[in-house]
Amino acid sequence: PTRTRAEIKAILVNTGETEIMNKPLALGGTLAPITRIGGGELRVDHALASPSAAWEADTHQPLISLGFKDWSRDNLLNRAAVTVRNYANTGKTYRIDVNFRYADDEVRGGVTVAAPQEIWVGPKANSSFGISFHVRTGNLDPWTLNSGAQGADGDLLSKLEYDGYVTLTNTADPSETIHLPW
Repeated sequence: PTRTRAEIKAILVNTGETEIMNKPLALGGTLAPITRIGGGELRVDHALASPSAAWEADTHQPLISLGFKDWSRDNLLNRAAVTVRNYANTGKTYRIDVNFRYADDEVRGGVTVAAPQEIWVGPKANSSFGISFHVRTGNLDPWTLNSGAQGADGDLLSKLEYDGYVTLTNTADPSETIHLPW
C-alpha cells in the first residue's frame, strides 16, 4: 500500500517471465521478440515477493526505450539512467547484466550497450546507474518496412529491431533477479 502506481507497474514488468516462445507446438518454438512480450508474462506471485524494483529514471517506466529515431549518422550515443529501489531493511549489491534478446543482434555490431558491473543500494533506498547505447548505423540492416505490403510484417520488424534486457541480480541471493526490457 505504500508503493506508487509506477512502482507497482515496475515490479510487475521487472518480474515477468521472459522465456516466451512463438508457436512452440507448431514450429518447435523460437524466442518471442520483446515487441510482442515486453517485460514478459505477468507473474503476480513473483511481483508480490519482489524486494526490489527498477525503472528508467526520467520517464519512471519499467523499460528503456531509444524511441523512433532517424539514425542517419554513425556513432550516435544515447544514454539513460536506471533507478533501482531496495525495499528491504538491509543494503544490497546488484550485479548488472545487459543481454540482447537474440545473439545475432549483438554479433552484427549495430548496437552496443554499456553499463556498470554492479550497483549498491542501501536499505529502503534508491540508487541509480547510467546505461549507454552506441548505434553504428553502418552495421544496421537496411530499413525495408513501408506503408505497403511490408508495413505490417511482424517477422520483418523483428529482424530489424535490436532489443534485450537489463538484468539486476542480488549478489548475496541470486534467486532475487529483476529485469527491464530495452
